Amino acid sequence: GFPEQRITFVKSITAFSELIVPDPGIVISKHGFLGHVQSLQQAFLGACREAQESKPRSGAVYLSRSKLSPDKRIIIGEEHIERYLSSCGVGILYPETLALRDQIHALRSYETVIGYVGSAFHNLFFCEPGVNAIYLCANPPIKTYHIIDEMLGVNGVFVNDSKAGGIDGFSYVHLHNEPILPDFTKLFDFFESIGFSGERPKRDDKQLLAEFMGHWQRNVCQTLFGKLNQTTTRAQKESMKNKIPKLTQALENNIRLMA
Repeated sequence: GFPEQRITFVKSITAFSELIVPDPGIVISKHGFLGHVQSLQQAFLGACREAQESKPRSGAVYLSRSKLSPDKRIIIGEEHIERYLSSCGVGILYPETLALRDQIHALRSYETVIGYVGSAFHNLFFCEPGVNAIYLCANPPIKTYHIIDEMLGVNGVFVNDSKAGGIDGFSYVHLHNEPILPDFTKLFDFFESIGFSGERPKRDDKQLLAEFMGHWQRNVCQTLFGKLNQTTTRAQKESMKNKIPKLTQALENNIRLMA
């Protein structure tokens, strides 16, 4: 990075004869600039000795969300996914429990990275081209992931495994704390179709569905109506009100699943 003496923090109104504002490195769902990514890679990898170590990639790792706080988006029954993948010899990584350099060092040692679409995958920026990524989704992912894969040479596969997600399900209200209820049978069938072989754990689907419904109503509904009350502009209020019919439909779908 830049030496500290070249950085000035502007704390008051200041006039400049010339000001250069660079384009963003990535514009969500639109485009990205490889040069920005390469600069980021060079800056970090140059400062991280562990990440510079070159060793053959092998095996697969699953990026778990199970240790995140309950107000975040959770994967209902994620322990069953962890148990199954562990029996297949897949490593389990909890990114938020590691320092950034340790996360990157760990990811660079694996040939395949598995997980639910989210910011943990952004650390693929620091992996060598050719890494495999299996993105598990409850909705069609935003184009940014495809853009990043193309820029970095990531072999990405997107799998919609959600029993209660997608266009006709629950995850179309687009809040950051919506839970995901996996279709475990579909998910394990997929893993076995690409060569994984493990023991499918026993589970109580009714209990998982009840947990999903409780989390959805408790966290998502409170968040949505709380945001509606906190909005200040007319446009914000209209935007939030437009989500109410979707929320109502989602709850009706939820009840049908419980039947």
